[in-house]
Amino acid sequence: MYRTAEPKPVIRRMAEELGVHHEALRGWIRQAEADAGEPLTALGGACGR
Repeated sequence: MYRTAEPKPVIRRMAEELGVHHEALRGWIRQAEADAGEPLTALGGACGR
């Protein structure tokens, strides 16, 4: 969901909608990007802090 969405959703909001902790979702996104061989996104700014 996150990787294909444009514009990128706010991590905290998406995590809340999915019923998971935002840091867990962030880790899953990073792992999916690594598995796909993609450069890591700058998730620090997308977390809604």
